Amino acid sequence: MWQSKRSAEISNLPKSVRAAQLVLLAQGLGKDMLIVVTATVLVGLYLIPSQALWAPLSVWLASFSLLALAGLPVARSIRKTAMRETRLDVAELTLTGYAGLTCTLWSSLIFLYWHVHETEQLIIISAIIALANVSTATTFMLYRPAMLVALFCINLPVLAKLIVAGTANELVLALVLIGTAAIFFRAGWNSNQDVANALALRQANKELVAKLNLSLAEANYANAAKSRFLATVSHQLRTPLNAIIGFSELMQQKVHGALGDNRYDDYVTDIVDSSDRLLGMINDILDLTKLESGELEPIDEPFRLPDILEQAIKQNTQLARQHGITLVATTPDMQIDLNGDRKH
Repeated sequence: MWQSKRSAEISNLPKSVRAAQLVLLAQGLGKDMLIVVTATVLVGLYLIPSQALWAPLSVWLASFSLLALAGLPVARSIRKTAMRETRLDVAELTLTGYAGLTCTLWSSLIFLYWHVHETEQLIIISAIIALANVSTATTFMLYRPAMLVALFCINLPVLAKLIVAGTANELVLALVLIGTAAIFFRAGWNSNQDVANALALRQANKELVAKLNLSLAEANYANAAKSRFLATVSHQLRTPLNAIIGFSELMQQKVHGALGDNRYDDYVTDIVDSSDRLLGMINDILDLTKLESGELEPIDEPFRLPDILEQAIKQNTQLARQHGITLVATTPDMQIDLNGDRKH
């Protein structure tokens, strides 16, 4: 059940997460192989029991070194394929095959030259195998199938050597080796899930940031369109409104004679005041567009608060009268002088 659940998790990984795992693994694969070659030379020099085995050991070391160094172009190829997110199956199969072949060849050194009946060598080799399991699990942790194949291949020759020896100590060591490999595999498997979750979260964050940037660009475009619309409409409204104000002022000044009934004088005054107020509102709209673009600068000027109140009541008296409301401002001896932007 645990295995089937984990397998389902692998198959459900997004393509971008699989590609990111391969890229990360490929970045360190070449360096890890160089370290393995160096360690293998030291292990080989220790395991050689006599001068007569120098020739086969040299052949083995040369073969393994070439295979390990091939990890550099293999890693480069896997990285390029993964970054393009194309043919990931081929890249994963190549990685898994390379991991199995490298680990099998490495472990065969111990199979060929290890004399299991020597207690001192048994202890040292056991430590080497444990380190090899740690190194294998951490190197291929980012891709589970490769880690599974690598751990299997690196332990199989050693297990075969121990089982063929047939003594109680070797069989116990074989069981310990199996348990150790299982522990490292389980730890690497769980760590792989943590890395996959982190990569999936990073990918989701990248997509979210891209969407936010797109939304921000659309909002900026819409805001610019709104500002252009307001500026155009305000300009179109000001032209006829200025004409209304101009004609109303001519009527108010009685340039061509009296209007007749005295009530017309009040009406003309209301027209002029309302037009001025409407023009002020249009100017405020233009100021709003300037404010959003950061172009509006406040005007610092002195003004009296009673004058502001009187102007507000005068502008709204006619509207209030239509609704049966009487506006009254009582400002006895109010002499409050202020400095600031009179309009804003």
